[in-house]
Amino acid sequence: MLSSCGSDETGGFAGGVAGDQTGGEYAVVPWYRYPSASGWRCVLRHPLRRVGDDIAYLAEAAADNDLIGYDQWQRLTFWNLLHAAPTNDPAEICEPCEADCSSSTAAIVKAAGLRAGIPELAAVSPSLTTYYMRDALANAGFAVLEDERYLTSDEHLLPGDILLEDDWHVVINLSAGSASEGTPLEDDGWWGRATTARLQEVLGSEADGEVWHQYCETCCDERQTGGWQYDETLLGSPVIRRLQEVLGVERDGLWGPICRERLMARYNVATYADAVAEMQRRLNEGSV
Repeated sequence: MLSSCGSDETGGFAGGVAGDQTGGEYAVVPWYRYPSASGWRCVLRHPLRRVGDDIAYLAEAAADNDLIGYDQWQRLTFWNLLHAAPTNDPAEICEPCEADCSSSTAAIVKAAGLRAGIPELAAVSPSLTTYYMRDALANAGFAVLEDERYLTSDEHLLPGDILLEDDWHVVINLSAGSASEGTPLEDDGWWGRATTARLQEVLGSEADGEVWHQYCETCCDERQTGGWQYDETLLGSPVIRRLQEVLGVERDGLWGPICRERLMARYNVATYADAVAEMQRRLNEGSV
C-alpha cells in the first residue's frame, strides 16, 4: 500500500478548500505503476529500519487525517502544523491544512528526522519538489535504488521506501513486500552469501550474494566465507561501498581492517565475529 497526496477535491492542483474534502486527496492506495513512459524512476530507502518504519507510520497517519488535503498554493501549511505538533505526528494536527506530493514527503522525512534525532533528515527542505528530491534525500543518507525489481511491483519494497518519478510525482510505501524479507539469517558470526544477499537487499545494491573485487592481502578473514571474490584489480564492491558509507569510512569498496574495526565500534563489541553476528541480527530486522 502507498500513501499518496495527489490532487484536490476537484481533481485539480490548486485553489481548493483546506483539508481533505473527499477522503481521497491524501489517501492510502494500492501500489500502482506511475502512468508515464518511464514509470517510477527510483526508490529512495533510508538504511536505518527504524527510520523507514517511522516514515511509513507518519505517512499513513497523514493520509488518515482528513484535515490534511492537497493544494499546491498552500503546500507548506501541512509542514507548519506538523512542525508545531507535540511529537511531530500528523495525527496530532487538528486544523485544516494542505500539502502536495513532494512537500508532504519532505515534511514526513523532516518529522522522522526530528523524532529520531538525525540532523541530516531534519535539515531536509520542506519546499522540495520532485525534481530535486533524489539528490536531496541521497545527500541526507538515503540509498537510491534503480533496479527494475524495485520499480515494477511492491514485492521488494520495505515500509518507508519512497517511490519517485522525478518530473511528476512521489509516494511513500507503507508495507513490506512479499519478497522483501526471506528466511531469517542465522546470527552465527560467519559472513557468507546469505548475509551478503540480505545486506545488498537492505542497502539497495544488486542482490547476487557476492562481494566482488576484494584484495586478499588486506580483506581476507576466516569469518568471511562463501561469495567473497578476491583479485588484484582494487575495483571494490558496490555493497561494501554502501556499507562503508553507513560506517563513515572511505568508500573505496574494499573491506579491510579499518572497516572491521569500525563495524565492531558501531555495535560496541570486542570481536569481529560478534560484530558480524550483530549485523546479521539487525539485517533480520531490515537495518544495519
